[in-house]
Amino acid sequence: MDQARVTSALALLKKINQEGYKSVICGGYVRDTICDKPIRDIDLYVSGGDFRRVREFLTDEDCNAVSFDDSTPEYRHQSITRQEEFCMRPELQDDLPTDIVNLIGLHDHDDQDLNVKSIISRFNLGICKAGIELSAGRCVIEYEFRRDYKDKQITLYRTDWGYEATMKQFIKLQAKYPWPLRIPPKTEEDVF
Repeated sequence: MDQARVTSALALLKKINQEGYKSVICGGYVRDTICDKPIRDIDLYVSGGDFRRVREFLTDEDCNAVSFDDSTPEYRHQSITRQEEFCMRPELQDDLPTDIVNLIGLHDHDDQDLNVKSIISRFNLGICKAGIELSAGRCVIEYEFRRDYKDKQITLYRTDWGYEATMKQFIKLQAKYPWPLRIPPKTEEDVF
């Protein structure tokens, strides 16, 4: 694991916290840090109510690469109110390996329950179940992540986001992790 990436991520979370907002980093940045892979962006999660203010703190540019919210017909998600990708201000980057932030605002989270475990519990693939939070001061890595990493397989745990979206995510992930898909049985009855 590249500990410098973890330290840089914690520094960013601390800066956001000093502005009065809680945030965590989950998913790709953490997965690729643990597995020593190139980083494309930072998936930064905040409460939906803090989204606009955190975005304003992170960038003064209007450089949206992707912007979705509740009103975008082709993008409806059970837990995300808004998602936007943009370039971070240079003075906030420090030693981060990317300046691209994928800011994600959550429906039903406030500062008290915004933590890595509450976010990654919603993730559908085991290899994505890891995060970094300021209160822990380190990476939080779930069993499902460890199992996928050890077995070199990508386990599908849920499809309630839709099969097509799940398969697109799996195919995109295979570019960095050319591992087979594992679908565990839901119950013992499914085995026989």
